[in-house]
Amino acid sequence: MALVGENGAGKSTLMKILTGIYQKDGGSIEYFGQEIEIHGPRDAQSKGICIVHQELNLMQDLTVAENIFIGREPSKGPFLDQAAQNRMTEELLSSLNLHIPARTQVKRLTVAKQQMVEIAKALSYTSTTSAPGGTLEWLLGSS
Repeated sequence: MALVGENGAGKSTLMKILTGIYQKDGGSIEYFGQEIEIHGPRDAQSKGICIVHQELNLMQDLTVAENIFIGREPSKGPFLDQAAQNRMTEELLSSLNLHIPARTQVKRLTVAKQQMVEIAKALSYTSTTSAPGGTLEWLLGSS
C-alpha cells in the first residue's frame, strides 16, 4: 500500500489517526471490511496497525531481538525468556529472508539493515486476527 499527496494534504495526520496517535474527529475507519475504533497506539498495534517512520526509532545499545519485542518480551514466570525472544526474532527475520542474528547489537548494523529491523518490528505486531488467513505470508503477498 502507498499513500501519496502534496505537502500539507494530511498524509501525516491520517497516519497518526490510523496508528492511534491522534483521535479522529469525524468519519469512520474500516479495516478488513469492519468498522473499528482505535483508542491509542497500543490498541492500533494490537490490531496489527503499525507505521514505519522515515527516522529510525531503534535503541542502538539493545540487540535486534530486544528492539523488536521491547514492551512485549516473552517470559517464563517472572523472568525474561531470552531464548524464546531470540527464537521468535530469528523466525520472523527468516520469514522476511533477512539474515541478521537476533543477538546483534543494532548499532553494529548498517542503516539499511536497521531499516529492515524497523520493518520486521512493525510486522511483528501483526496478530493472527489482523490478516485474512492470519499469516505473515498473506501480508507479504507470498501465499
